[in-house]
Amino acid sequence: MSKVIKTSSGESYKIVQRVSGDGAHPYEEIEPVNNLGAKFGLDGDASISKDLMARAEAAVMALSQQYPVLVQSEIERARVAAATLAAAKSPESARQAAGKVFELAHDLKGQGGSYGYPLVSSIAASLCQLSQNAKKFDAQLSSAINLHIDAIALVAKKMINNPEDVEGRRLVSQVETLTAHLTGPAAK
Repeated sequence: MSKVIKTSSGESYKIVQRVSGDGAHPYEEIEPVNNLGAKFGLDGDASISKDLMARAEAAVMALSQQYPVLVQSEIERARVAAATLAAAKSPESARQAAGKVFELAHDLKGQGGSYGYPLVSSIAASLCQLSQNAKKFDAQLSSAINLHIDAIALVAKKMINNPEDVEGRRLVSQVETLTAHLTGPAAK
């Protein structure tokens, strides 16, 4: 037996009555209801057609091929945020600028994975850690941030989308080592 509940934000959850494997202990499980089909105008349990999936995959592939050009605006925004951080006159303005660097790095991290550039994601993840966990807002931090941005730009320019590329792995290793030096090891 199950019932569906809706939260105030519109998400649906199914509460399902279950019994343990030995049959002696009843319990309830809460399962999120997949509302994705409804968002695309599909009926309840209708699955996404193969044609729609093929078109979506083709669109992502086309964007993946354009990603090295598209990412340039994000790289420029990151450079502006890094310059703002370097010019910060107070700890509060430095924290705000570092927060902006983090936001942009977080976006780049997601984009890299979505568009087939896992090395961009790895470098951006290191930049996220660096901008979020910096101990001091100084010239060394600014240089490290700029090195990360330069590494992302290089990966995009050379279109390095193979996660095993030797040059790309070396870049990732170098920025991760620099980040660990400045912030401590990444939390797992």
